[in-house]
Amino acid sequence: MIYTLSSLTRSSIFTQLIGPNYSHGRKLAHELMMDDDFKLSSHGMIIPNPIINKIIDLTMRSDKLDKKIEMEKTIYNISNNIHTDKDKLIVTNCLDSLNKLTPVDTSLLLQMIMNNTFDTDRFVSLVNHMVDESIETWGKEHQESIKIWETAAIASIYDPSISMSIKFSEIIYDLITEIKNIKYKCLNKSLNILKPGLKTICSEYERMQVLKDVEAGNFNPIKTANWLYIAKSSLEVPNNLQSLDRMKLIHRFGICWVLNKLSLQNKYTLDDSALPETLVMDSYRINLIRIKIRTLSFILSFIQLSKIPNTEYTKNILLDTDVYVNEEKACIQISEEFPDLKNVENIVKICKKSEDQNIRKLYVERMCKYVSDENETLHPSLKNVEEELIDVKKNLLRICSYIELIYAPIYIAILQ
Repeated sequence: MIYTLSSLTRSSIFTQLIGPNYSHGRKLAHELMMDDDFKLSSHGMIIPNPIINKIIDLTMRSDKLDKKIEMEKTIYNISNNIHTDKDKLIVTNCLDSLNKLTPVDTSLLLQMIMNNTFDTDRFVSLVNHMVDESIETWGKEHQESIKIWETAAIASIYDPSISMSIKFSEIIYDLITEIKNIKYKCLNKSLNILKPGLKTICSEYERMQVLKDVEAGNFNPIKTANWLYIAKSSLEVPNNLQSLDRMKLIHRFGICWVLNKLSLQNKYTLDDSALPETLVMDSYRINLIRIKIRTLSFILSFIQLSKIPNTEYTKNILLDTDVYVNEEKACIQISEEFPDLKNVENIVKICKKSEDQNIRKLYVERMCKYVSDENETLHPSLKNVEEELIDVKKNLLRICSYIELIYAPIYIAILQ
C-alpha cells in the first residue's frame, strides 16, 4: 500500500522521523533519493558509508560498556553509603534515558538505589512492569525480543554470584539498548511505508534548504564556481542552448573531468576536500564509482600489456585480485593463474601508474566519457567490461540528475 502525503507538511514528516534537526532532515532527504535501501541506524546519524556506520556502532558499544562500569561503581558507592551528588546524577541521567525511550515510571527503581533497599521480589516486579510498558509502547510484534531480555534479566536478579550493582547496571543498560533497537526498527518500518510518498517531496525539501543556506550566507560554493568555470572554459557550448540544457552540459562535462582526475589516483579513500561543495554529500558514492573505473581500467591495461587472452574468465580473475588493496598478494595470485606470464610485478606497477602517458589514462578517459554522458556510445576497447560500466553509468547519471535538480538555480546563476 502506498500512502499519500497530501495532509502532511514537509517539516512534520521529517520531524516525526528524526526530529526537527536541519542537518539530519536534509541528509535524510538526500539519502532517500539516492539510496533505495537506506535505513536509519540506531546511533541516530545519517551516514551512507556502511564501514563508518560499523565503526560508530563499535564506538557506541564501548561507550555503553564504560557507562555500565560507571553505573556499577556508583551503585557500589551508594550501597556502602559513600555516594555523592555526582553519583545521584549518574543514576538519574541513566533512568532518564530509559524514560525517554519508553514511558516507564522509574521512581521506585531510583528510590531502591538511593535508599539502598534492594528487594529481589520488588526488583523482579519492576522488571515485569518495564516489560509490559515497553510492549504496550512498541507493539506486540516486538514482544518476543523484549521477553528474551526479561528472562535474562530475572535470571540475573536471582543469581547470587552477581553483585547487585552489576545487576542494576546490566539490566538498565541492556533494556535501553533493546528498546533503542526496537525504536529504529519501528522508524524504518514507517520509513518504508512512507518512502514512495516522501520521494515526491524530498528533492524540493532539499532544494529549499540549500536556497535558505545561500540566503543566510551559510553556503558559499567557491570551489563549485571554480570547477564549473574550468568545465565551461574547456568545452564548446552551442549558443542556441536554453540555460537549463547549457547548465546540464557543463555540469556533466565537469563531473567527467573530476572523475577522470580521481580515477587515476591510487589511494583508497576520497577526501571530501577533493570535491566541489555540491558533490560532497555524494562523496561515498562517487568514491565507489571512481574505484570501479580505476579497477576496470587497470584490468584492461594489464590484459593489453601482458597479452593474456581478453576473456570473461581473465577479467573475473583480475577482479578477484585487487592490486590496490594488496599489490604483493595480487601479483602472487596472478602468477599462479597465469604461470607462463613473466614480469607480473613489473606489468602491475606500469598499469598502476597515473602519469599522463600511461596506458591506463586512455582507458580512464574513455570510461569517464561514457559513464557521464547518457548519449555516449561504448568505445570498442571497453567491450569486455561493458556490463560493469552500464551499472556505473546508471549510478553516476542518477547522482548527476539529482544534483542538477537541487542546485539548478545556483548553477545557472554561476554560469551566467
